[in-house]
Amino acid sequence: MKKILIIAVIVVAGGLVFFLTRNGNGEAVTPVAVTSPSKGLAAEVILVKDTTLEEMVNVLGTIYANEEVEVASEVAGRLVRINFSEGQLVRKGQLLFKLDDSELQGRLKILEARKNFVSSSVKRMEALYKAEAVSREEYENELNSQEVLDAEIDLIQIQIGKTGILAPFDGKTGIRRISPGAYVNPNTTLVHLEDMGKVKIEFPLPEKYASKIKSGDKVTFTVENDSRTYEGTVNVVDPKIDQTTRSLFVRAVAENKDFMLVPGSSASVTVPIGGEENTLLVPSQALIPNLSGYTVYTVRNGKSVQTTVTVGLRTSNSVQITSGLSKGDTVMTTNLLRVKEGLVIDPVVAND
Repeated sequence: MKKILIIAVIVVAGGLVFFLTRNGNGEAVTPVAVTSPSKGLAAEVILVKDTTLEEMVNVLGTIYANEEVEVASEVAGRLVRINFSEGQLVRKGQLLFKLDDSELQGRLKILEARKNFVSSSVKRMEALYKAEAVSREEYENELNSQEVLDAEIDLIQIQIGKTGILAPFDGKTGIRRISPGAYVNPNTTLVHLEDMGKVKIEFPLPEKYASKIKSGDKVTFTVENDSRTYEGTVNVVDPKIDQTTRSLFVRAVAENKDFMLVPGSSASVTVPIGGEENTLLVPSQALIPNLSGYTVYTVRNGKSVQTTVTVGLRTSNSVQITSGLSKGDTVMTTNLLRVKEGLVIDPVVAND
């Protein structure tokens, strides 16, 4: 029996495998071509579906204390006592500073002694007037002297009260600017006091959004060196637009029970200004810009199709498509630099 030696040489070209055979005499036999399965371009895709889109505006704001004041004296005098520690929480009405009131106290004692004398004189004049021993004018002059003295006593007591400087509201004291024994002039700043239990966030909003914000709306914000996102409630919207900046100034209030929000610091504020239901969104990386607008690659019948789209609003990672796509379309999100029209695609559905 004649033996045939088969030598197989595999050459891959254009997806074909060629088997070259030779017989026992070394003569070539006609090649046999076998087609291998074709393999397309692997790419992640998303399925377009209806989504509710919330439009957000990011602006830069500033944090302020709920209430703040530079504590000062209304009267001049020597500082004799400081009744708090720097950085301390104080209550409304708590005595913070005390000025020397010894001179005023001395004047008060003199007036009170005169009041006792005048009161006795008035009683005598009243008895004499009833007995018709003195005229009505003389009696009324004595009464007037008593009223003037009472007014002088009230004035001295008010001046004594002003030598005690009280906290106008609950808050946290700052760095003290004066020491005991110093002479205090009116309006000299003694310490800074801030109510930090709540904070105010003030920010400008572009005028085109002026009609889309109102008191009671919620905003979120972040600050430097803090990973947390805080929430505030709008409580004041300026009644007019600033003509210089063409912005509407808005104030929101947020809780600050742990005092982590520091007045004077900046805040990145996110303001929701509306939303659209049943809109189509695609990831930002799916868009391909060109001179006339944007395109995306869709997958239809297993092949890539370049599709022109019109874009609308944007979020941090998505873009609204207002025309060019329909619900259920398959859009490529990766391998966009390698794809071209009509290329076979092996789609992999991306996780949402």
